[in-house]
Amino acid sequence: MDDKRKAEIKFKKVVSEQFPINSKRGGGIIKIDAWENENEEMIKYSLAYINRLIYSYGDNGRVIEYDNTHNFHHKHYFGEISVVDDFVNYEELVECFEHEISDEINSITFFMLPASKSVSGRCGRPGQFGVLPRNGSKY
Repeated sequence: MDDKRKAEIKFKKVVSEQFPINSKRGGGIIKIDAWENENEEMIKYSLAYINRLIYSYGDNGRVIEYDNTHNFHHKHYFGEISVVDDFVNYEELVECFEHEISDEINSITFFMLPASKSVSGRCGRPGQFGVLPRNGSKY
C-alpha cells in the first residue's frame, strides 16, 4: 500500500468508555477504546484495568490490558507482555477481559472485606461494560 493510500484510510472511534471501580472494591478504572475502519472492521482496540494502588511499578498502572497497538494482539499483566495467539474476534476478547477483571477485582475485594461480607461475581457477566459498538456494526 502506498503512503498516499495509507493517509486516506479513516478510523472511527466506536467505543470510548471509562468505568471507575469503587474504592471498596479495590479502586482503579476500566478504560475501553475501539476503532473501526471505513468498512466497519475493528482495527484497533484497548481494554484496560488500571489501578496504581495495586500496581505502580510501571506500565502506566495497567494491571491487565488487551490491545493491538503495536500491530499484534497482546496482553499486559502486571508489566509483563505476552502475545495473544488464540485471538478470534473482539467480542470474545471482551468476554475474556470481563471475566479476568471480575476475578482480579474479586481477589482484591476478598482481602479488603470484613469476614462477614461476601464477594459479588457481578462484574464478570458478558456485556456488563457495554463495550460493543452502538452503531449497529457487526462488532
